[in-house]
Amino acid sequence: MTAYPNHCSEGAACPGSSNNESCSGPVLDGRIRQVAQELGQAHEWVIGLTGAYHNLLRRWADA
Repeated sequence: MTAYPNHCSEGAACPGSSNNESCSGPVLDGRIRQVAQELGQAHEWVIGLTGAYHNLLRRWADA
């Protein structure tokens, strides 16, 4: 399970986001898990989504 900053919950602003963006980390994490269950963790779409998600987490962590 991924740990998110205390202020990073559904509907809360994420680091580095503009005022109208909300933190989608927990939502995106759950959706990727659902897709992985349906398609399998080795599916190219799951691998691509996971890589993009990890890049977002790194960006948020650096903000």
